[in-house]
Amino acid sequence: MKYILGLIGLLAVLLLAACSGEESSTAYIPYESDDFNMALVDTNAEEVTLAMDEKAFYVYFTGVT
Repeated sequence: MKYILGLIGLLAVLLLAACSGEESSTAYIPYESDDFNMALVDTNAEEVTLAMDEKAFYVYFTGVT
């Protein structure tokens, strides 16, 4: 019985801690393309700069030799 009450108490504390954050989930963070400019090396060992005008997701795979 003590175990169950302790578990319920712990879950209540965790729930209160998770819900007490002051950060708003509706906060808008503006997109700045300069924050995401990067250069990658291609197969010829040349750097390729990725210019992103909009939000994009690039996956870069390296070969295993």
